[in-house]
Amino acid sequence: MKTKAKKLVTLILTALLVLSILPMNVFAAQRNVVADSKASITIENAVENDVLAAYKVVDITYNAAKNTLSHEWNSLFDDYFSQTNSITNSANRAYTVDEFAALTKDSAELKTLLAGLPNYIANRTITPVDTQTVAANGTATFANLAMGEYFI
Repeated sequence: MKTKAKKLVTLILTALLVLSILPMNVFAAQRNVVADSKASITIENAVENDVLAAYKVVDITYNAAKNTLSHEWNSLFDDYFSQTNSITNSANRAYTVDEFAALTKDSAELKTLLAGLPNYIANRTITPVDTQTVAANGTATFANLAMGEYFI
């Protein structure tokens, strides 16, 4: 009886070892991208009852024939990022989407650009794509958002 128990434990441990060395994407659900794909964004550790607004800054378009994604500034934010005018973008430099994406998260350039966005939005009275109130657990979820990049 002890031999059967040992064999069973050995078998279970071997199975666990095999599963632990498999790449994790083996278990991940695959998701197909289509032109009207939707996603959600969840904000955590926010202040309860704060109202958050989502603004679509980058449009992402899927080309099914080429199986590629293209990125361009949303027309409402194109002036802010594309013009070298200190009135529109406080960094006083034009940025392509790729140049903006390459900025490091702690760079002064990125901080300056993001710091100027609230004034730009307010001065142009841009309407958010969605607003959400932060729940008691500190989270807010924006659901069914079109492909793109958002400023919350």
